[in-house]
Amino acid sequence: MSPRLRQAIAVTIGVILLASVAIDSAGALFANAHIGFVGASDAGSPGSFLVQRVTDPKALVEGPFHVGGRVGVRVGDRVRLVDRSAANQFRFLRARLGDQFTFIGKDAKGAPTRFTATMTPAGPAPPSFWIYQLLRLALVLVGLVVALRRPNDPVARLMVCLFFGLAALFQSGAPFYPVWLTGLIFVVARFSQVYVAWAALALGTEFPTRSESGLRRWLERANFPYSLICLVTLFSAFFLVIVVLMPPPPFLQGLGIAETVLYFVAAATAFVIGGRGATGADRKRVQWVAWTLCAGFSGTLIALAMIVLRVPRGPAYEWLGLTLLAVPFGLGYAIVRHRVVDIGFVVNRALVFATVSGIVLLAFAALEWLLGNVLVSVSHITSVSLELGLALVLGFSLRSIHARIDALVDDLFFRERHRSDHALRGFAREVGYINDPRVAIARTHRELCSNSGASSVAVYVVAGVGVVRVDPDAPEAPAGVDVDDPALVRLRATRAPVALRSSLESAFAGNRAFPMIVRDAITGAVVLGAKTNGEAYAPDETATIEAVALALGNALDALQTAALRAEVARVLNGAPLESLRRTVGAATWADGVVSQPAGSLLGQGE
Repeated sequence: MSPRLRQAIAVTIGVILLASVAIDSAGALFANAHIGFVGASDAGSPGSFLVQRVTDPKALVEGPFHVGGRVGVRVGDRVRLVDRSAANQFRFLRARLGDQFTFIGKDAKGAPTRFTATMTPAGPAPPSFWIYQLLRLALVLVGLVVALRRPNDPVARLMVCLFFGLAALFQSGAPFYPVWLTGLIFVVARFSQVYVAWAALALGTEFPTRSESGLRRWLERANFPYSLICLVTLFSAFFLVIVVLMPPPPFLQGLGIAETVLYFVAAATAFVIGGRGATGADRKRVQWVAWTLCAGFSGTLIALAMIVLRVPRGPAYEWLGLTLLAVPFGLGYAIVRHRVVDIGFVVNRALVFATVSGIVLLAFAALEWLLGNVLVSVSHITSVSLELGLALVLGFSLRSIHARIDALVDDLFFRERHRSDHALRGFAREVGYINDPRVAIARTHRELCSNSGASSVAVYVVAGVGVVRVDPDAPEAPAGVDVDDPALVRLRATRAPVALRSSLESAFAGNRAFPMIVRDAITGAVVLGAKTNGEAYAPDETATIEAVALALGNALDALQTAALRAEVARVLNGAPLESLRRTVGAATWADGVVSQPAGSLLGQGE
């Protein structure tokens, strides 16, 4: 599959997931509904509920026991839908305002009950809903960045699968969807459970390097067929519950739990084996990824233990999934700090934006709660006035917050990068004070090799009808190219760095050419190979390297001008013209053919 096709597929899936986040959020804001009571699902009777709390008596009507102001359903009743067809169950799951559902059952004393419940406005969605939506948004955005920047990296592709699979787990089925789409989303969410497990194990067998034999290789081969077995088990259980309306037999429930546990064990084993075989930085990367996944799936393991031990599901149960927040943030840190996938420059901006947005949102929520619940009740100031003042304070503080977070993120994740940038910019200021062109070229070559991350560096100067390579590695590379090489023509036309794509058909061997410009003329070029980490040159890196190339061009021109002035003075004093001719030739002069490349001190001072 071509990289562009992979990127197109990833963008399509990412856009669908982002649309799902937006629609679910809109549903929670404008059409959030509830049925009028809170009930726990009865595992022994699919579609049945044990009523735990009556939240809206007005939503419960037509009950024969609705007498004397008492509702027809009470805490402790066991009730179920009269119509338990799959379509009606998905209607109930959709929770659209105005939809009505008839229930029958028995109260705590065994007396029959029947009532009709209407979906009524439920007010704001609980905080857990919004946290899960932010989790989905973070997963999709990080997945899209990785997919677009590293389509050919197998580890990056598996991370994208993991991110998108986790994002698909928490689709809620907004009230705007038709019934068939709600059912499809339900199926996709169940499929994602197995898909995430497959992606986690695949990542464990692929990262940091693939094993050619042994247990880890066997786990890699067994992953796909085992995931198919898990899918059959999972959907068999849901088919029995939703279509056949019977609880899955105990052996099927036990099989599903055992398969889940086995997936966790297999993924952990793969990471342990991969970590033992890794060395240096790779071992630290494996540790970060493994511990991140361990923390992320810890809530799932706790929920699984509660099911096995038959622990009642309390209010804290719905928060167990929040441990998955560790996955996008932990792997995001591993990406930018330990270069699991080298997309640091892109994630830098995303981290700054996300952190600033999070701080502003949390500050606004906390201060609004404080103002609305404390100050208003004490001073009786209108809430609108306080919220307006709060918005103005946060607005004026935004620039300061952004600057501090930007500096913090840069210092935490990109210290080495900034060190390299500082070193190159410092050298660009110093190169003009070097007296020997050979030293200037050699130092430029060395500084770029050390601080640009380029796989190769070449320095060329224009000499007549050709462009000659003059850096210390020149003997190992083509001696030069034609002065009308397509890349040089584009450099003269644009006065800007040129990407050396295959379509350009340039003789330069590299990834990008940077011009040396003196008095609006191209006097040479610095050609850099692709970065050793596979990442593209970031805009700030390109600007810094361009500054170095311009500084080198001006330094060489100044040295050659000084040498020419010195040689002219010698010729006027009776010296032969040959040395002057050699000084005029840029290539021979830069290569040190002239005995005193920068001329005598007298010549430079004239």
